[in-house]
Amino acid sequence: MLQEIQKREHALVEANDTLELRVAERTRELEQEIFEKRKAEQSLRESEELFRTVSEAAPVASIEAIWMGMQFHEYGATRILGSSHENALDGGWEDLIHPRIAPV
Repeated sequence: MLQEIQKREHALVEANDTLELRVAERTRELEQEIFEKRKAEQSLRESEELFRTVSEAAPVASIEAIWMGMQFHEYGATRILGSSHENALDGGWEDLIHPRIAPV
């Protein structure tokens, strides 16, 4: 009887040790995933900032693009056309371009 109890206790300790190792391993994996996600998010923020800076300083006009549900408005266009960012966002930029190239 005592031997059976010791055997079960030993099995329980081994199971507990195995579980603790698995938890530690998964924790390391999750920490790595979080680190990589934060790094990717930071990279995206930096890329967006660079894109915004370049597009705002560009001496060309790009009116508006809607791609995959995201709206992009290039501030250089409002500067060149003598309009405002708010007017362009409200669709007012259509009044500033030639009717032949205006959207239908």
